Amino acid sequence: MAVFRLLFFVAAACACLGTVSSFDDYDSFDEYDYDYDYGSLDPYTDYDHEYEQSENHNYGYNGYRPSIKPKVPRWGRWGPWSTCSSSCRSGFKTRVRQCLNGFAGQGKCMGPFQVKKCWVKCNNQNTDCYDPRNPTSYQGRVTKTVSGKRCVKWRFFTDRYGSVRTQKNFCRDPSGDGNGPWCFTNKKRRLWDYCDVPYCNQAYWKKWGEWSSCTKSCTVGVRKRVREC
Repeated sequence: MAVFRLLFFVAAACACLGTVSSFDDYDSFDEYDYDYDYGSLDPYTDYDHEYEQSENHNYGYNGYRPSIKPKVPRWGRWGPWSTCSSSCRSGFKTRVRQCLNGFAGQGKCMGPFQVKKCWVKCNNQNTDCYDPRNPTSYQGRVTKTVSGKRCVKWRFFTDRYGSVRTQKNFCRDPSGDGNGPWCFTNKKRRLWDYCDVPYCNQAYWKKWGEWSSCTKSCTVGVRKRVREC
């Protein structure tokens, strides 16, 4: 009679539950078996355990499918802020956070990364940069032009550029035209040239280059010029 009850139990479990992965997939269960005659839980015996592994091992202990609560994806804590994207003046910092129990874009993990502005003081020649939105504010210490010529002191040109007469021979943009810092390279002839100063973490057009030669030696042709971004 005991064997009949056990066989009936196995057949019912197969009809209702289907097949799960394996006996070894589950950690621990109560060691009790259901008695269909008396409607009570009987202690789980070694015999039952041996029989169940051989005939019904796909259901874990007692043929019951275990209750496994799915893990819901969620955001973890924010990570540290990155270093500033600029080494001189304005830039940006970013930070991210990991998605726990899943992947970004899944479940509750739908948020973007965070961005905030940052500011780094320009404290030496290697970090000089020029902001064309505020051209006269440039206070770098570059003293050579893009062609490698040394700048002449501004005090020799006070008749027109008196605002920078105390700026020694540093490259400046006293006219504020936004094309970049420059300086005079010859006192008598008043020759000048632009200085090799990078722009401050912003995309801007530099000054126009020279016109090319005409594409035609006779009749109508085309000349072009470009400028760097």
